[in-house]
Amino acid sequence: MRRISSSDRGDYFLGTDLSYEDMKKEGKFSLEDYTHKTIGEEEVDGHPCYIVEGTPVDEATMKELGYGKVQSWIDPEIWMSRKSEFWDVRMNPLKTLRTTDIRQVDGIWTAHRLEVKNHKTNHSTIFTFTEVDYASEVDDDVFTERALVRGVRGN
Repeated sequence: MRRISSSDRGDYFLGTDLSYEDMKKEGKFSLEDYTHKTIGEEEVDGHPCYIVEGTPVDEATMKELGYGKVQSWIDPEIWMSRKSEFWDVRMNPLKTLRTTDIRQVDGIWTAHRLEVKNHKTNHSTIFTFTEVDYASEVDDDVFTERALVRGVRGN
C-alpha cells in the first residue's frame, strides 16, 4: 500500500499505460487543470464526435500531469470520450486511449473496454470490465489499510 500524493498524478498506475490521474478521473478532465476548446468534429467507430482539446492551465500543472496537450473525441449522444490522444510536455505524441464496448449499466453509460497504446514504448494496456455493479454498497472496511494490504476485512 502506498499513499499517492498530488505530485504523483502523472506517474503510471501499476505498470499500465494509464497514470494515477487517468484512473482517478475515469477519462474525464478537470476544469481546474485544463483549458478546453472544441477544434472539430469527426467520427470514431461510426459515432459522430466533437474533438475537444485540453491544454494545462500552467506549466506546473503540465509537469504534474505529464501532458502538454490532450485531444478527446466526445460522443455528444452519451457525453463520453470514445478516443483520446495525449502529448507529453515536449509536445511529442505519447499515447492513445480508445474506449469501446460502451453500454448502459443501471442507467449509467459505462465503458467496458479501455485500450491504451503508448507510442514511446510501443507498450499496450487493455482493461476489460465485467459484472459492473453500481447498485451494491461497498463496506468502508474494504478500504482499511489491513484490508488493502492483506485482503483481510474487519477488526
